[in-house]
Amino acid sequence: MELLVFQRGFTPGRATLRTLRSYSANVEAGLDDRLRAESNARQTGDANEAQARTSADTAEAQTRAATDAQEKADRQAADTAEATARANADTAEASTRAAADTAEATARSNADAALQTQITAEVTARQNAVSAEITARAAAVTTEAQARADADAALQTQINALKAVVVPLLGTMTLAAGITILAGKSTRTVAVTGLKRNDNLVVTPNAALPANLSMGEAYCLTDGTLTVVLVNSAALGLSIATAQTIPLGIIALRP
Repeated sequence: MELLVFQRGFTPGRATLRTLRSYSANVEAGLDDRLRAESNARQTGDANEAQARTSADTAEAQTRAATDAQEKADRQAADTAEATARANADTAEASTRAAADTAEATARSNADAALQTQITAEVTARQNAVSAEITARAAAVTTEAQARADADAALQTQINALKAVVVPLLGTMTLAAGITILAGKSTRTVAVTGLKRNDNLVVTPNAALPANLSMGEAYCLTDGTLTVVLVNSAALGLSIATAQTIPLGIIALRP
């Protein structure tokens, strides 16, 4: 910009005024251009600054959003992992408790079964002991009763014998040649004169009997006929090769 200098006391003419006016107009135009350029520069700077701020805000917002999303994802993953861990822990604890409950129930059941078995065995043992005692007592009572009955019968026999008439008799038992006496008990009949039915008899062989042969009881069911029980202790039958005659001493006791 040019500077106009006027001396003191100078009076401008029309040309000078025109020059001044033109100069003033140029100055104003220059100022307007400068102001306009500054305004444009400021607007451009403001726009650029606003764009930069917007870009920065957008980038910051995106960064924050990404960070928030990542934090949210991390939290969700951590929550999911924690929930899974808790669920697994709860499942494991439930399984452990169930196994412990099952084991405890099994142990209790086994203990109850063992106790029941022990109780059953004890009750059975007591019942067997009581049954054995009852059986033993019954057997003892039966034995005692039988012994008393036998003693009474023997005493009655003695009394009857004391009252009876003693009749001595004789008989002969013949074992014919070729006969076989079976193992165990068998009977032989002998004719005895004077023998009466139901006589109480004491019969004694007056000769040796064959080996393994002995005489058991003797009784009379028919007058004059003596029935003798022979006992063969051999496992097999006894064959008589040679006829044998065995005299019998007979004592008959008659009431």
